[in-house]
Amino acid sequence: MHKPAKQAFFCGKIGIETLGPVAVAEGKGIAVTPLLGYLMIFVARVVDVSLATVRVLFVFRGRKVEASIIGFFEVLIFVTVLGRVVTSLDNPLNALAYAAGFATGSLLGGFVEEKLAFGHVATQIISKEREAQIRDAVREAGYGLTVMHGEGRSGPRNVLMVISRRKDVSRLISIVDEMDEHAVVVMTDARRTIRPFQSPMGIRKIK
Repeated sequence: MHKPAKQAFFCGKIGIETLGPVAVAEGKGIAVTPLLGYLMIFVARVVDVSLATVRVLFVFRGRKVEASIIGFFEVLIFVTVLGRVVTSLDNPLNALAYAAGFATGSLLGGFVEEKLAFGHVATQIISKEREAQIRDAVREAGYGLTVMHGEGRSGPRNVLMVISRRKDVSRLISIVDEMDEHAVVVMTDARRTIRPFQSPMGIRKIK
């Protein structure tokens, strides 16, 4: 009698073979449906890519220790779960779950990084008419502010520069908008500095 074709799923080091709608782990009394197998692929890929996204951002900001720790768990997931799944990507549904997990993980990783708001930002503010009011309000709020003298097409112009934590940027922008909603604001990542700076939380140093 002809036997039905087997479809392989893997979870960690436990090989799972499916015969029809139900899968049973070899040597284990664990029943896993194909749907659960696809879900395992999807979730593992989401976690793996999310960790990879956050790790790259940590590396970019010079946080090597945190990046190394995240990298350890990222590779651990890949080796124990995804490494075995890759061998059966000839199954279209496996490939679909794998790709969907990758896309979702990229989105989730960026979302998590934004919520954690690690790192610092250098903000430059240019106001045509209310530069003095913005300067005083920002300093009163506890931010360190440096005035740089420049010259534009219409004449001399002051540029206000503030270094702050990313978590404090929203408050800074709110202060600027209250003073001058037409002020030009430019933000860039401040990866590293060798001197402390003033912030609403007191004197801080970028690490």
